Amino acid sequence: METRDHDLLARKLIEHGQVPDIYTAGWPCQPFSVSGLQLGIDDPRGGVGISVVKTIEAVKPKSFVLENVPAVKYNSKFNPLYKLMIQRLSSMKQDALR
Repeated sequence: METRDHDLLARKLIEHGQVPDIYTAGWPCQPFSVSGLQLGIDDPRGGVGISVVKTIEAVKPKSFVLENVPAVKYNSKFNPLYKLMIQRLSSMKQDALR
């Protein structure tokens, strides 16, 4: 998913009145994982997590399940991104599991 694809996905779902009951997503681990170069959002794939959050904010599914890359939560370099995503999801009045 390109970082702007959330706009198209959200627009199509809303346009057709199709709000999903459950939205599931994950994002590439390579930008954050020790298996990759750990470039974070400087990697072209690094912004997919934020795109997923933007889609959830726009579409407002009844619930969502996201697969996290452990380094986003536990690596101090990427933890601010994790906190931002949790904050934005929590502000939707849904339970954001940490």
